[in-house]
Amino acid sequence: MNSDVEKQVWHRASEVYRESLAQVLSQALARYKRVAGFDDSTRLYESIAGGHALMALRHALMLRWPSHTIECSGSYIELRSRLRAYLVDYLLRKIFHDHLCTPDLRDAFFAADHGV
Repeated sequence: MNSDVEKQVWHRASEVYRESLAQVLSQALARYKRVAGFDDSTRLYESIAGGHALMALRHALMLRWPSHTIECSGSYIELRSRLRAYLVDYLLRKIFHDHLCTPDLRDAFFAADHGV
């Protein structure tokens, strides 16, 4: 998924789920199944996710894996690339199924769903 769509997904999720975003992300993390193998670390920056989403994600990560050190600063969180892609996909699907999509995100959902 390209970075423009990722940015739109994070911002729309922050906008529509507001204070419950941490709970939505906690639900996503509870369903996440890590696949064996190595994937690269990436930094999810505030400029992509927004400040509110970054704080909600940091909170959800600490609840899910309290004994792990979360690599972050005020402006980013370090995540494995597959987890990051999973979270964006989860949020996009949730936004779509809750009928809260913008036209651009609806197009991105169908494109991702059809492998385009």
